[in-house]
Amino acid sequence: MTAMPKHLSSTGTDTPMSSTGTHTTSDQVTTSTQSTVATIPHTETTVPKVLQRTKYEFPNNDNIHDYVVLKSSLPDLSTVSICARVAPIVHLDGSLFSYHTTLEGANTIYIKFQNHGIWLFMAHEAGIKFHIAPVDKTHLCLIISKQESYVKLYVNGVVGETTELDSSQDIPGNGTIVIGQDQDSRAGGFDSPPAFTGVIENLRVWGRILSADEISNLNENDCSCKNDYVISMHEDDVIVKGDVKATYERCP
Repeated sequence: MTAMPKHLSSTGTDTPMSSTGTHTTSDQVTTSTQSTVATIPHTETTVPKVLQRTKYEFPNNDNIHDYVVLKSSLPDLSTVSICARVAPIVHLDGSLFSYHTTLEGANTIYIKFQNHGIWLFMAHEAGIKFHIAPVDKTHLCLIISKQESYVKLYVNGVVGETTELDSSQDIPGNGTIVIGQDQDSRAGGFDSPPAFTGVIENLRVWGRILSADEISNLNENDCSCKNDYVISMHEDDVIVKGDVKATYERCP
C-alpha cells in the first residue's frame, strides 16, 4: 500500500487479472480479450504521433479488475507534465495515475483523489495534497520539475501555488504505468479501495514543462497540443481491462 504522508502541502483553493475490455472507435464497438499484464514488454516511449482524443470510462465502484495499462514506458526524466480531463463520480476517491519502477520498488509517481483533494506521492518525497475536489469534469495538469525541485497543479487552465520537493533525483524510466488503480507491486497488488470510478479523458505525459499558454489552450481544446508527448493513451499503446469502456476519436 502507499505510505501515509509525512506532511501535507496544499495549493489552489481551499488503486491483475485477465479480463475483457470494451473499445469504441468512431461509431464501431468491439470486444476483445486481453493478455495478462505480466507478459507486457515495456519499451521506452514508442508513442504513435497521430493525435487522438481518448476517453476511458470506469463504471464500477471498488472493482480491482477495471484498469488500463500502458505498453510503453517513460525514459529517465528530470521534468514531467501530466495532463488529463477527469470526472471522478464516487466519493471523489480513486487512483488516477500509477507509475511503478523496479528501481524504486514502489510507486515512483502516484496521483489519486482522496478526502476531497488530489494527492501526489513520489519516491523520496512526502505526500502532497492539493485542496481541489472536482465535482464536474475538470482539466488537470500536474507539473513536476526535479531539476528545480518543485511541483505545481493547474486546474482548468489556471495555476495554483508551487510546492517545493525534497529531492532533485531524476524520475527513472522503464517502469509500468497503470491508470485507474494503485500498483502495490509492479503491474499488480491491486486493492478495491483505490479503484477509480468515473471518466478519464485525453491523459498525456510530456517529458518537459508545458507553458502556461499551452495548458490554457489544452483546457480549451484537447487537440491543441504539440505531439511531442511521451505518453498519449493511444489505442495502440494500451491494454484495457475489466469493464472499462474506451473511446477514440482522431483529432481534426
